[in-house]
Amino acid sequence: MILMFVLGAIFVSVLIILVMPSMMILRKESPYSFDKTIKVLSDNIKKEGWSLMGVRTLHDSIEKHGCLPGRKVALVEMCHPDYANAIISDEKASHISVMMPCTISVFEMGKTVYVSYFNTKPMGWMFGGIVSKIMAGPVAKAQKKFLKF
Repeated sequence: MILMFVLGAIFVSVLIILVMPSMMILRKESPYSFDKTIKVLSDNIKKEGWSLMGVRTLHDSIEKHGCLPGRKVALVEMCHPDYANAIISDEKASHISVMMPCTISVFEMGKTVYVSYFNTKPMGWMFGGIVSKIMAGPVAKAQKKFLKF
């Protein structure tokens, strides 16, 4: 009986380790070019009342140091002051600031453009408290609207 429990616990642990990464960071194909994808995301972010913190072209930064990544990669950074404030004002949650501002990555793979992003709903649930309330609620809803294309 104990052996079955231990084997079951090991199986569930391995399953979680294998499945969780693909559940936390999602990837979606964009129907647009690299630059148009960034423009659509930026417009959607502003339309939802969020602050567009900036777009950092990672490939440009890497190339300045003599490396050739072979593809375009940009980080679209956004923040909603009310949501950020609720999290960083809570002493139990302020460490989550390491994930701020919210970021959506835009990158090329061959001739296809993709976006990748945190799956904020289960990520929020994982942390609980105010983080769950904010990330699994209004942040997850807004993120869906940012990614409409």
